[in-house]
Amino acid sequence: MAGIDKEIDALGPEVDPSVILVELDGLAGKLADAERLREQTQTALYEAQREDAAAKARLDQALSSIPVELRQREALERNLADTRLRYAKRLRAIEIAKRTKDETANAALAAKHDFMAAIDAHQNAISRRETARALLQQRLVERNLSEADYQSFKRFIPSIETDKVAIDAFKRSLNLAHDGFAAALKAVEGLARPDLTMLTAAFTDAQHLATTALEQRVKTENYLENLETLRRTIEQEQKCLEALELKSEPLRELAGLCTGGNTSKLELETFAIAAMFDRVLDAANRRLRPMTKDRYRLQRDEGGSGKSFRGLGISVFDMETGKARLSSTLSGGETFIAALALALGLSDVVESVSGKVHLDTIFIDEGFGSLDTDDEAGTLEQVLQVLTQLVSPSRAIGIISHVKAVQERIPNGFYVHKDVAGSRIEARGVI
Repeated sequence: MAGIDKEIDALGPEVDPSVILVELDGLAGKLADAERLREQTQTALYEAQREDAAAKARLDQALSSIPVELRQREALERNLADTRLRYAKRLRAIEIAKRTKDETANAALAAKHDFMAAIDAHQNAISRRETARALLQQRLVERNLSEADYQSFKRFIPSIETDKVAIDAFKRSLNLAHDGFAAALKAVEGLARPDLTMLTAAFTDAQHLATTALEQRVKTENYLENLETLRRTIEQEQKCLEALELKSEPLRELAGLCTGGNTSKLELETFAIAAMFDRVLDAANRRLRPMTKDRYRLQRDEGGSGKSFRGLGISVFDMETGKARLSSTLSGGETFIAALALALGLSDVVESVSGKVHLDTIFIDEGFGSLDTDDEAGTLEQVLQVLTQLVSPSRAIGIISHVKAVQERIPNGFYVHKDVAGSRIEARGVI
């Protein structure tokens, strides 16, 4: 029946048949009017086609005396455009030829002027050469030199000034040497001749020591120069490093924040996971409070010491003591409740983050035997009430348990019996 009702609903709202008949009559009248209009339009079309054929015949007769290539407007326009283009090219060619002619005439006139100037310069050079040759012959006669002597001494002319300076320097050195020789003769006058062999050996040793010292000095200077070069290189690199450090300081600071170099000692990945974990814990606490009568609250353990990063541990805040304690100190039943609350909280967060993910079915295997079943206000009763509230038309919860109180609270289910033939399933309640 439900399927038939859906099909009826799909047909739309109910309509009065008399209203439909009236609308059909109106549509029939409109259809007849449209048919008459179509026939009139068809007649007008035939008339227009006859007039078009007659006009084409008159056009063909008028164009019969015109060449075929000139009958089309497009061909005429292309021919005219080509003619204008050739005309424009020829005008440009004429302008270029005129400019080339003028430039060539100017170049020829300038070349003629240069040619005449070159002839004048050549004549002047010949005249100066003859004058210089006559002056040279006169000076050779005055110096009593022949042409051959002049040619032999000619190669020394460029270094005359340098030779004069060298001769003057040699004269001064020679005078100093004569003065030194005279002073040495005066200084040794009346003295005995020293032992030249011993002095020569001492001089050789001293010369060897001087050579060694000079070599050591050269090595030291080279080493010092290398050190100076290294120092300058280090200073330059230091400046580059300082500039790079100054430029990369924001990036390094951001990298430090992302890798745990912050006051919270949290890496970016750990921070993101911790933020999502806090949402899971908040959702889990909403499930945990009614199951523990508002005694316990789960919280993320943010403890850490030294250089270690904060972790993602869980601690339990006890409302009765007002202190947080380790989750390992919970009893078996309390641990089961906390795990169940975390699972439900995680499903709530997943569904809220991604609307496409729904936790349609939840299966819980055992764990109820560790809960308090003393009375209706016990822990088991609180847990079952929370699970009952989760049941909806779009969500089912399956529980596997041997606890009698749990079996009594669940209206629908199965019993599993074991015998020698194997396991046997017995349905109970309404399935």
